Amino acid sequence: MKKLLISLFSFILILSGGFFSAQLFSAEANDSYTIFEIENGQDLVTKLSTETIYDSPFNVIRLEKDIDMTDVDTTPISKVNKAFLGTFDGNGYSISNLTLSSETQYYGLIPKAKGAIIQNVKFTGTVAFNIGETNTKEVFAGVLVGDGENVAFTNCEFDGGTENINQINLEVYSDFNFGFLAGRLKGNPLATASGNRANIKDCVNYYKIAVAINKSANINIGGLVGNVYNGYFLNTLNMGNFALTNNVLEGDNSLKIHVGGVVGAIGGSGTNIRNSCFGGLMTFNNDISNLNLKCGAIFGGALASGVNTSNINFDYYLDSTLKIAGDEYVESSENLKCVEAINKTFLSNAENFDKQTAPFDFGKVWSLSESKFKLQNFMIFTFNFKTVLNKTIESAKFVVGESVQLDSHSERYGKPVRIDVKFKSEYVGYYKMNGMSLSNIEFDMNNASVSQLTNERGQVKGYTIYVEANATTSGSYSFDIQSVTYNCIATISEDAKTLGQGGVRIADNNITTPTSEMSIQFTYNSAVKKIVAEGASGSVYAFDTWKLYYKGEDGKFLTEEVPFANATDSTLSISFGAAPFDREFKLVAFFTDENAILVDFGDLSNSRIKSIKFSGVDYEGQPIAVSPNHAKNLEITVSSGFKLNVKAFEDAIKKLYGEEYNTDTLIISDPEVDEEGNTTYKFSINMKYIDEPGTELKFNFQVDEDDSKNKNNLLWLYIAIPCAGVLLIGIIIFIIIRRRRGGGKGGKNMKAVKTKAKKESYKNYY
Repeated sequence: MKKLLISLFSFILILSGGFFSAQLFSAEANDSYTIFEIENGQDLVTKLSTETIYDSPFNVIRLEKDIDMTDVDTTPISKVNKAFLGTFDGNGYSISNLTLSSETQYYGLIPKAKGAIIQNVKFTGTVAFNIGETNTKEVFAGVLVGDGENVAFTNCEFDGGTENINQINLEVYSDFNFGFLAGRLKGNPLATASGNRANIKDCVNYYKIAVAINKSANINIGGLVGNVYNGYFLNTLNMGNFALTNNVLEGDNSLKIHVGGVVGAIGGSGTNIRNSCFGGLMTFNNDISNLNLKCGAIFGGALASGVNTSNINFDYYLDSTLKIAGDEYVESSENLKCVEAINKTFLSNAENFDKQTAPFDFGKVWSLSESKFKLQNFMIFTFNFKTVLNKTIESAKFVVGESVQLDSHSERYGKPVRIDVKFKSEYVGYYKMNGMSLSNIEFDMNNASVSQLTNERGQVKGYTIYVEANATTSGSYSFDIQSVTYNCIATISEDAKTLGQGGVRIADNNITTPTSEMSIQFTYNSAVKKIVAEGASGSVYAFDTWKLYYKGEDGKFLTEEVPFANATDSTLSISFGAAPFDREFKLVAFFTDENAILVDFGDLSNSRIKSIKFSGVDYEGQPIAVSPNHAKNLEITVSSGFKLNVKAFEDAIKKLYGEEYNTDTLIISDPEVDEEGNTTYKFSINMKYIDEPGTELKFNFQVDEDDSKNKNNLLWLYIAIPCAGVLLIGIIIFIIIRRRRGGGKGGKNMKAVKTKAKKESYKNYY
């Protein structure tokens, strides 16, 4: 169980950005890690002031929030007279506004450390040291560690901003060692050997430093570490400026002052500084000629002889007024390779750095933000979509947890980002993702983990994509979608190949000679293809039937036949994507083993008949050879204004088949009328009732004028004539009545009669 906990914690640390050798966790089986989570400044001081925290290398202090140290007294930390052995993990969060005070000669958030791991820590805002005039012989001061032995610093950033308020002011009254990471560091002399870790890796500083030298002393001040012995630096940047003020009236030349852009003073043959840069400036506010001062862009000078200059290589600086080091023998070494200019392009080019060690991986570790080189470990990256949806894609979403779907997403460095892409149902299986573009530039798919989403038939219905949040993966995504090409086969049976019975061909191209087998390329948008099976020219064989087989997941065609309509038509119109031709298939044509039946339909010069199709073949005046084994489809299309005498055709079939005729011999479907008024009649004729193979059959049709429209016209005439007569009689009666009411001839007598009738009875009048 203990081993499991150790392995699990190692994995968590790797995800949070800490990449280091497994040798750091040489825990015994009975030990386990204890994690102390920090959420505020006072809690941090309390934990670092607790002596038991320093007793075990398996104690972990981990930040869970950004920590503001304003008005938090750090003096209690210095009272613990022990070295920190465990892990301090900033977890990608920031510590701001730190003031370091001490009652001893060790100043730092961790005054002393040995074999410790310091990782993923960022400082912002003000950083101040309360170092007054004391009788202390020597001071070791660092923002993170005062004095360290074989400590590993990884992914640490000091973002001091651009304002003078974020300048660190140091008052020097005694021997003094200062660096942002550590005042003094003793490393591993075998650090550069295979399998060993660097003491300082992937660290950057932007804080300025102002040093006031108030007394003659031995002073070592570096951008990252003040005093190093056998330390190993890899991929580091110090972009902060130095400003020195000399307040010493009479200097003691026996006392040495080393000031370096990366390291103040170095010692030991195991000291190694690789792929490191000083991008700031070094200025002197007054005369320093009375000081025994050695300044260098990479390091100030050597504490003793024995420094291996071949280990000081692939290092760069910006201040052209400086030399690489204050020691002349270092400057004259042929092992050095340094330049005087650095920029984003230079840093991102691995060719400029030592390939034998880990080069600057600008895309995954560093990022240029607000004109600063920063560690991505402390950054949050944004992801969104651009031009995602098209006719094939139903949705593209960022998925958080198991169910939350977003159109845009922000994530911390190193965290996985999941993208789900789903095709519309009608396009499932027919399209695939060919790649992605990120902000209009082709995305390197080696930086993503892609898995297919499939349905029960194994067709691709979408993708799940994982990328790690960093500067090379953030931005606007779009997807390259292309059609899946399906390779289908049309062939003939093995017996047909052996006996030369026939072949297959595409009806819509210029090749008219059948072949024994052909490959057909389909995509979703492929046009309908007509595939024809034909008996060999001059032979007695005829097409009999098709058999269809799907391709399985193993790439082989299944042995189980797939049934489908029109399998007995020698010409098939295949619309790929529609069942059953909706995946890769093999279509096999079989031919008769006996003589074919030749079917003729007579002269087509009769304009009443527009077309005849039998067994899927258009009749063009030549007999059509068909198999005697199956029912064949017959379609007859007659011109508008005519109709086929179906009864006469049925009687002819009955006469032809005689006693063999039954309900399965001829099946009649309802006729269909197109927009032009042409009528298509459909029949299914079962050829297996033909007794003699090789029989020649001739079908004749009786086509009559379609007088149904004339009858309809007469019907309207029969209705209209009586109606018109009734209407005419009504009009005549109306006129007569009107004349009688108005008097007409003899109107006076009529008027008298009418008046009298009204008086007698209004009813009788009408």
